[in-house]
Amino acid sequence: MDSHDYPAIIREHCKALPEVVGKILTQALVQIVEPEFNVFVLVFADSAYAISGRVGAEVIGIHRLDTPPEEGTSSPITVTKPFKMFDLFLGRRIAQARMIGEAWNGHGFEFSFEGLPNRTMIVQSIYAGAENEQELHDCLRLGVGCYYLQDEPNL
Repeated sequence: MDSHDYPAIIREHCKALPEVVGKILTQALVQIVEPEFNVFVLVFADSAYAISGRVGAEVIGIHRLDTPPEEGTSSPITVTKPFKMFDLFLGRRIAQARMIGEAWNGHGFEFSFEGLPNRTMIVQSIYAGAENEQELHDCLRLGVGCYYLQDEPNL
């Protein structure tokens, strides 16, 4: 596989994405290599999946882990801990998992959860089309999508 054949890289490294649909999220962990988010881990009762960059994080991939990582410090600059911003998704079933973006332009995954029609979990490459003033490279950005479904007084 050519290292710049992004469609082939995405096909190969995203094959496991459909496997998480229907599973209930029990933990959302992030491995930080100071100061960057290096790996994001979805933990379920029966399995765990790691999401991380491929080809220098120009795209990301997902794969099943044999066991989830342990929380805590594994080196002076590396720590694995819960990502508290995603606590609202804990205990909820993934209703849909889809790819978003493209290579060098926000490639990532968006996860929808049962009972939360206006919130999604977003795990995306740091390379999302905007200049990064913090000089972060080869890492992830994590976010919560907030959607409005009808007119509200404050819109």
